Amino acid sequence: MNATVQVDSFMLAFLALLRFFVDGPVESAHQAEATAAVLGWSLAAFVVASAALLVDLCLEWHRGTRRLDREARFRRALAQLLLDPSDASRTELRQLIDVDC
Repeated sequence: MNATVQVDSFMLAFLALLRFFVDGPVESAHQAEATAAVLGWSLAAFVVASAALLVDLCLEWHRGTRRLDREARFRRALAQLLLDPSDASRTELRQLIDVDC
């Protein structure tokens, strides 16, 4: 997901939480039931949006960690090729390049 989706998810979660905590006084019993339902759905929306944001941030972190690991393996293979220009080093480097392309 991109940053816009993350910000949108966070804003939805924040607005749902704001709606949950900031509400005017209740006039009647029917209105109290309706308000309780709205507050319940607002809290549910906040929980769902917060969970979606947390999952998205975890996936983003995992993607970055995987990329850094791949770059480190590529640098190690390149250094090995420079130190020992054998066919095995070239094969390993080619495999890493093929994975990235």
